[in-house]
Amino acid sequence: MAFCLGQVENKLKIKHNLSNTEIELSYRLPTTEERIAYRNDQIKRIGENIEANTGAVRIENGISILTGIRTGDFEIIENGKKSIISSDTNDPAYRKDWKNVLKTYASDLIELLAVRVFDNSAQIIFESKNKDKFSEKN
Repeated sequence: MAFCLGQVENKLKIKHNLSNTEIELSYRLPTTEERIAYRNDQIKRIGENIEANTGAVRIENGISILTGIRTGDFEIIENGKKSIISSDTNDPAYRKDWKNVLKTYASDLIELLAVRVFDNSAQIIFESKNKDKFSEKN
């Protein structure tokens, strides 16, 4: 299978430990410019001080590449009523503010998406006759 470049929809399945559920997030690949900004924005020099913005940058960039959620993976309780949230405009459970709801209540998942896509998008394969192909030691 080839690595498909461009603005294609990708899926990330997550085992959410707090709710004991499997969640699926849809996302697009970031551009090179977005990857550079992600790295550069994490640390800022303000005068003689250095400010770390890692969490905020992860959330901001994770939200920017998030394109959808699987209907039924998220529910919200408002005014004592529980309802499903959908990012699909054709779904009756669609919420225009679905990204803001996730940003407010599921920032951990948004950060996880950013870490996976921006920080851990690949791994080096070390092949050896004596070790498995992902081991660094020969």
